[in-house]
Amino acid sequence: MKKDIYEMITNKIIKSLEKGVIPWHKPWSSSYLLPENFLTKKKYNGINILLLWDSGFNCKYWLGFKQIENLGGKVKKGEKGTFIVYYSTFMKKEEIDGVITEKNIPYIKYHYVWNLEQTEGIKYEKKEIKKIDFIPIEKAEKILLKMKNKPGIMHKGNRAYYNYNNDFICLPAKETFKSTDSYYSVLFHELTHSTMAIKRLNRESARDNHFGNVEYSKEELLAEIGSCFLCSESAIKKTFDNSISYISNWLEALKKDKKMILYAASGASKAVNYILDKK
Repeated sequence: MKKDIYEMITNKIIKSLEKGVIPWHKPWSSSYLLPENFLTKKKYNGINILLLWDSGFNCKYWLGFKQIENLGGKVKKGEKGTFIVYYSTFMKKEEIDGVITEKNIPYIKYHYVWNLEQTEGIKYEKKEIKKIDFIPIEKAEKILLKMKNKPGIMHKGNRAYYNYNNDFICLPAKETFKSTDSYYSVLFHELTHSTMAIKRLNRESARDNHFGNVEYSKEELLAEIGSCFLCSESAIKKTFDNSISYISNWLEALKKDKKMILYAASGASKAVNYILDKK
């Protein structure tokens, strides 16, 4: 059965958004800038930029499978490609009032590419990620130490999200954030999400939400408010890079449910009290 490429793209973006990953908003630095093909030096554009950014690699270079082989390299065992799309055309004949005409009809196709970090045997210049001089904030670190039964926290890749099934928070390296405040702002957002777990505050509706629905908007608003509260506790300037993307959803949800802000603020207070171990 032929795959619906538009649906593939939409599903990929939605999956990221459901994890709290917003491909076009990043409060941390990326060394690769716009992705480009390593062999042709042609930069990708449009939706392909988002699809490649969303894969979480720091290197900006990508190659097709045959291109990798032609350069004497190979894909590392277990590495999966990232699909990108391109448009092609086919000729269609039409007869109007006895006159036959031909016109090009565009259609969308896809194929897979691999980041150079996923390959072996190809030499390339590795550019260092722009890093800040990260200095831990004592009050923020004390909050992390005080939280009982906290989730695992790892620093890996180019994404920030809370994984409910495995109960861990994943963040990019601390030094790659735009500021120390940005790092703790994002960490506190995900830490607030983590209180949805059964063994913590058991927010069942938060675990069953889907991007765009009311419960999703509630949980995101709750996590942002919780992050604000924790930033205030730590004397940190809260950053709002991510929340801008949710405003339209919040507005729609708030119009449908006038109690939502009360729910979110109350839930955020409960989450923060749990994190701070306050009764």
